[in-house]
Amino acid sequence: MAIEKEIDCWKKACKHYASKCARDHDFFCNHNSQDYKFINEFCSIKTRNTTAYNFGIYHGALESGIVEMWNFPRRVLHCFRWGLQNLSGFGQNIQTSTDARENIFVISITIYGMVLFVFFIGNMQIYLQSQTNRSEMIRQKKQKIEQSKSFEKLPENLQKQIKRYHPEKWEETKGGVEFGNLFNNLPDDLRRNIKLQLCLELLKKVEEFRKWSEELLHELCDCAKLVSYAEHVEIVRRGSSIDEMLFLVQGKLRTYSLTSVNTGSAASPPHFKTSINHLEDGEFCGEELVAWFQANLYSSNLPISTRTIQTTTKVDAFALMYYDLQNVFDKHQIARSTST
Repeated sequence: MAIEKEIDCWKKACKHYASKCARDHDFFCNHNSQDYKFINEFCSIKTRNTTAYNFGIYHGALESGIVEMWNFPRRVLHCFRWGLQNLSGFGQNIQTSTDARENIFVISITIYGMVLFVFFIGNMQIYLQSQTNRSEMIRQKKQKIEQSKSFEKLPENLQKQIKRYHPEKWEETKGGVEFGNLFNNLPDDLRRNIKLQLCLELLKKVEEFRKWSEELLHELCDCAKLVSYAEHVEIVRRGSSIDEMLFLVQGKLRTYSLTSVNTGSAASPPHFKTSINHLEDGEFCGEELVAWFQANLYSSNLPISTRTIQTTTKVDAFALMYYDLQNVFDKHQIARSTST
């Protein structure tokens, strides 16, 4: 288009100097031309005489000599630079002639540049807002977990290690901000230290476990898994088998059991009364497994629950499965028989 603009200037010069060139084919390369210095003066690029002829947006291309180059990559690079520079400036530095095509082209560049700018600003705002929301979410999660009873029970050095842990892991905690969700995302060594601090004292509340060595208690801690339950979840139903012991770290449980009431008459049908009890932080359930394995360690059956256990709040607890307890019981019996 720049070349077309230059040829158009040449034609205008010929019309202005009709006596010196009167035919269009005078511009052909194989034509024996006359002295055309008047064309260079009329269509001067260096002086930029807009009164004689205005090259408009093509002046820069003609002045740089890019239209005369045969190096295609350099020509493409020049065009790319020109387009990017003027898009970023909304076409403010482009000087046009009165040609309609030029003005429409510059208007298009200005509109397109503004659209890109608005699109960029919009995406930047969305990104900054998402980062702000992410930071606020992580802050709230940290605050909620630091205020939890499970966190407060830990020594200061472990609390600092958890606080220093990567923010990405705080963000990955799904299903709420309970301590148990974060615990499962911690490194193995840190998770084990936390389990020893929280679980060991809970295990020692079981009378039989207080007789065991620290080594066996540590093994029980390794087997225990931190689990979380939502409100009003039925953990054990009356009449079902007991397959785990639960040690409450935080939260509350409610137990329902039936007890027979003596009516004083042998002829009357038995009457049952529902007994309701509550379990809180530091307490446990499923202790029937301990007595069961003490009586018959290698039984293939499991004890049957005489009560229904349900959560009344969100609960974090350590779960000790029956097969893990059975294995450690076996080691305890072997160690006791060896010592005797």
